[in-house]
Amino acid sequence: MLQQWVGTVVFCLCVVSLSLSASELARKAYEEGNYKLAVALWQDSLRKFERQGDIANQAMALSNISLAWQKLGEWEKATTTIDRSLSLLSSGVIENKLLLAQALDIHGQLWQERGKPAQAIASWQKAAKLYADLGQTERLIQNQLNQAIALRSLGLYSRSCSIILQTLGWRGQECQITQQDIDNLNKNNQINPQQLSTALRQLADTLRVVGKLTQAEQLLQLSLNYVTTTQEKQRVYLSLGDTYRTLAIRQTNTANTDLQRHYRELAHKHYLLSGNTLASKLGLLRLAIDRSEAIDSLVPSIEADLQTSSPSQLTVFTRLELAQHLLCQSHPALSELAKLQASPIMQSCRPNFSSEKEIPWMKIIDLLQTAIAEAQTLENKRAESYAVGYLAGVYHQQGKLQQAETLTLQALALAATAGASDITYLWQWQLGRISRAQQRTADSLSFYAAAFQTLQPLRRDLVAINPEIQFTFRDSIEPIYREYVDLLLADRNPSQSNLQQARNVIEALQLAELDDFFREACINVKPKVIDAIDPRAAVFYPVIGYRRLDVIVKLPGDQNLLHYAIPVEKTSVESTLKALQTYLPDRTRSAQVRQLSQTVYSWLIRPVQDRLAAIQAQQNEPINLVFVLDGILRNVPMAALYDGKAYLIQKYPVAVAPSLQLVDPQPLAKVEIAALVAGISQERAVQGRSFVALPQVESELVSVQGKVKTKDKLLNPNFTSFNLQERLATKDVSIVHIATHGKFSSIAEETFVLLWDQLLNVKEFDQILRATERGKPIELLVLSACETAAGDNRAALGLAGVAIRAGARSTLATLWPVDDVFTAFFMERFYTELSKPGVTKALALRKAQLAALQVENRPYFWAPYILIGNWL
Repeated sequence: MLQQWVGTVVFCLCVVSLSLSASELARKAYEEGNYKLAVALWQDSLRKFERQGDIANQAMALSNISLAWQKLGEWEKATTTIDRSLSLLSSGVIENKLLLAQALDIHGQLWQERGKPAQAIASWQKAAKLYADLGQTERLIQNQLNQAIALRSLGLYSRSCSIILQTLGWRGQECQITQQDIDNLNKNNQINPQQLSTALRQLADTLRVVGKLTQAEQLLQLSLNYVTTTQEKQRVYLSLGDTYRTLAIRQTNTANTDLQRHYRELAHKHYLLSGNTLASKLGLLRLAIDRSEAIDSLVPSIEADLQTSSPSQLTVFTRLELAQHLLCQSHPALSELAKLQASPIMQSCRPNFSSEKEIPWMKIIDLLQTAIAEAQTLENKRAESYAVGYLAGVYHQQGKLQQAETLTLQALALAATAGASDITYLWQWQLGRISRAQQRTADSLSFYAAAFQTLQPLRRDLVAINPEIQFTFRDSIEPIYREYVDLLLADRNPSQSNLQQARNVIEALQLAELDDFFREACINVKPKVIDAIDPRAAVFYPVIGYRRLDVIVKLPGDQNLLHYAIPVEKTSVESTLKALQTYLPDRTRSAQVRQLSQTVYSWLIRPVQDRLAAIQAQQNEPINLVFVLDGILRNVPMAALYDGKAYLIQKYPVAVAPSLQLVDPQPLAKVEIAALVAGISQERAVQGRSFVALPQVESELVSVQGKVKTKDKLLNPNFTSFNLQERLATKDVSIVHIATHGKFSSIAEETFVLLWDQLLNVKEFDQILRATERGKPIELLVLSACETAAGDNRAALGLAGVAIRAGARSTLATLWPVDDVFTAFFMERFYTELSKPGVTKALALRKAQLAALQVENRPYFWAPYILIGNWL
C-alpha cells in the first residue's frame, strides 16, 4: 500500500502593501478557494505596479500569484511567477529581506508540493536565515516546522526531530524526549498555541515512523490542548488515527487480538473525527483493508475527490494506493509461494482477502496512467518511477511479462534519473521475479544480486526507505533476501560461490532485521571469518524457505561450505516450532518436547552428525556449535534438540549469534572475575505493570557473589537506573548479573528489564550499560528470570536486541522463567565452571546444564538458558 506525503505547509500571503481594495478582494477570493479569481485580481494589481515601477509590490503580487497557481495545480505557471518574484527581489534595485524571505518560503512550498523536498529545504534554509536576521520569530518557527516536514519526507527522521525539538526549546537528541521536557512545555514563550500544536503533531508523526508509538500518542493528546482551529484539530485526529492503526498493526506478531481490535476501533473513531478529507478517507480505506472488510463503499468517494483535485504529489500516490487496493481485494488470496510468482506490489496484500469479483483491470490501469501523467506534469521523476513501476506490476499480474519487463526497466531508469536508490531495489526485485517467471535463472540471479547490492549501503537507513509507501520491512525488504537465497540454493548441488553468497545474504538479513527491530540503524559491523573467531566451531545457518528448509554449515578445518535441503513446507516447520515453543516452558510436557525436538534435530543436525562426532573425536576436545538462527527458530533452545537418546547439549557446547559480524573474537580473559550483581525480589508495580515477587533472587545473588570477585550488589530499592549507571561508570566490572523480571518481544518498546524505578527499555540499554568511561566493554551480561513474549513468533529478536544494545561481548538469558531455587543452583554451577582455567563461556554453560540435567532431566529446568554473542 502506498502512503503519500500529507504534510501541511503553512504560509502567510504577502499582502502588506497592495492597495487595500485589491489586496482584500484577492485575499478573500484565495481564502474562499476561488483561486482563478484571486489570480485575476493579483494580475490586475501586478500590471498597475509595473506601470508605476513599484518593484516591491510587483514582487509581492507575483509571490501571491504563485501561491494561487500552486492551488490550481498549474505548476509551470507557479514556477515562472515565483522565479520572477525572486529575480526582482535579488536584482539589487531594492533591498527588502522580509519580502525575499517570504518569496523563498513560497518557492520552498512549490518544491515540496512537486515532490522535491531537498530543493524545498535549500530554499527554506535561505529564508530562515533572513527571518533570524530580522527577528521574525513567528515566521522563523513556521519555516522550521516546514523544514521538518521535508526532512521527514526524505527519511531524515533524526534531523526532523532535532529541528522540532529546537523549536520547542527542548534539548533532546535523536528523538529522545523526557517527561521533564513535556513538563516545561509552557515555559517556551516564543511559540504561539497554534504553532505549538503543529510542532507537537509533527514531532509525533516522526516518532510514529521510528516506532515510538506510545510517546507519539502522548504528544498528540497534548497537542489537542493547544489547537486553535478546527482544521488543526482534524489534523491531530488524523495523526491519532494513523498512530492507533500502527499500534494495531504492531500486534500482528502477538496473540493479543483484543488489544489489536481496541486500537483499530480507536483508529476508526479518530479517522471519522478528522473530517471528510482525502487523507481521512485513505485512513479509513487502509483500516478496512486491515480488517479484511470490503472497500467498495469508500472507493467512489475517493475517486470523486481525485476528480476535483489538482495534480499534486498527494493525488499521484493516492491513485497508486487505490489501484493497489483494487488489485489486492479483487485478486484471489495469495499464498507465500504464490507471491514468488507475483509482482512485488502484491506483497502487502492480506492473505485472507478473497473475492469472486472480476478484477477491474481497466479502472486500475486508468488510475495508474493518470498517475503517470500527473507525475510528468509535476516533473516528479520519483513519483513517475513509482507509477510506471506499478503499471508494470499490473501487467505482471496479467501475465504480460514482456510488457511488464519493458515498463519496469523504464521505472528503473526514472529512479536512476531521480537519484532514488531507495526505490531502485523495488524494480530490480520486480525484474528478478519477472525473469524467474520466464525461467531465465541467470538473469533473475543478476537482478536479485543488484537489488541486494542496492540495499547494502542503505542498510543504515532501512527505516527511511520509501517514505511514501506503507510497506513493512517484512513486506518490502525481507522477501528480497529470502528469495535471493532461495534462488542461490535452488540447485541440488549449489556451487561454493553460491553458498558463500547465500551465507553473506543471510548475515545481511540478520543485521537488517535488527535495524528494523530498533527502527534505526544502530549497528556497526565488520565482516568476520569463523576461523578467525574460533577454528574449532561449527556454524549452522538454517533458512526457513517456502518449500524447503536449507541449512548451510561451516565445519572446523574445512574451507568449503556444506549444504543440505530438507523438503518440508514452511507451514510444517513453523507449526512444529510453535508447538515446541509452547511445550518447553511446561514441565509436564517433556515427552512432547523430546518428540518435537527430535524432528528439529533431524532437520538441522542429523545430516552432519557423523562428521561432527568424527571431528570432535579427532580433536579430543569439545567443538562449539554456533547457530545463526532464522525466524521462529530463534525462540527454541538448540541445546534441547534430541537425537532419540541424548540432547544436543550432552554432546557439544552450544551458542547463538545474531550474526558472526556481531561477534567480538576476543576470548574471556582468565583473570579473577569481577561482577556487579543486581536484582529485585519484592513484588513491584512500575509504569502501570504489576510484577510478582521473586523470593529466591536474594539467595541467587548471594550464590553468585560467592563464586566471583565482587564488591557491589544492588538489591530492591538500590537497583535503580542511576545507581546501575554510576556503578558501571566507576567500578572495574567484567560481568553484570541481573535477576529480575524482563520480557523479550519483537517490539522494541515492549522489550524491557525491570528496575526498581523503571522498566529499562531495550533502546535505553546502551545509555546505562555501555559505561564508556570504564574503557572496556562488559564481558558477560546475565539476565535471569526474563522470558520471551508468549505468542510472539519473533520474540527472540528482543533478546538479540538486548544483547546488541547492552554492548556486552556475550549475553546469557532465559527464554522462560525457571524455578527460583533451581536457578540459584544453576548459576552457582555456571560461575564455578567459568572461573576454571581454559573454560569458555559456552563450555561453562554446557557443564552447568549437564549438572542441572543430572538433578532434573526435564528440559523445562535446564534448557531455557541461551548464550548469545561471543562464546569463547
